[in-house]
Amino acid sequence: MDKNNMKPYVFKHPDYGWLRVLVVDGIPYYCILDVRFIFDKGPKKLYKAIALSTGEVRSFKIVVKPHNKENHNPFFNGKEIGVSRKRKKDITVDYNFCDEQLIADLLNLNNPDESLGFKWITGFVKRVLAHPEVRVLYDAQEAEVVADNSISQPNSIVLSDNTLWINDQVFH
Repeated sequence: MDKNNMKPYVFKHPDYGWLRVLVVDGIPYYCILDVRFIFDKGPKKLYKAIALSTGEVRSFKIVVKPHNKENHNPFFNGKEIGVSRKRKKDITVDYNFCDEQLIADLLNLNNPDESLGFKWITGFVKRVLAHPEVRVLYDAQEAEVVADNSISQPNSIVLSDNTLWINDQVFH
């Protein structure tokens, strides 16, 4: 897969927080960590949704560039990946994303907050991604997607007690 066909974006909502999106060959994939917080799902519910969904989980290798104070839309804050924003070198992280089908399967239709979050993702976010002149406003900074790990290795998804591991990423 050509890394030029993988582009990161960052959306921010006053109620839901961040939503990081990778567009790969024209298909959007959504950061599972962000989706989990939008829908307020614990590890067990997330595990069940992934197991029962026909949706897809994909792991991507992302190079995180040093922080530049002039950047307004970084893909990562330093805390979540366990590094200082003051570092001078690039680092590489593997992060998990899901497709729209998995998000739909995660949705509780009886929960109005979840329904509104789903509408934001499938409405606003997808509309923005469809319009290059607007999409550029959401370009992620300080990150470069370099590889789709899902091509070279299978996903490892394990639930133990109340901790979910998706590949190397931990969800409490």
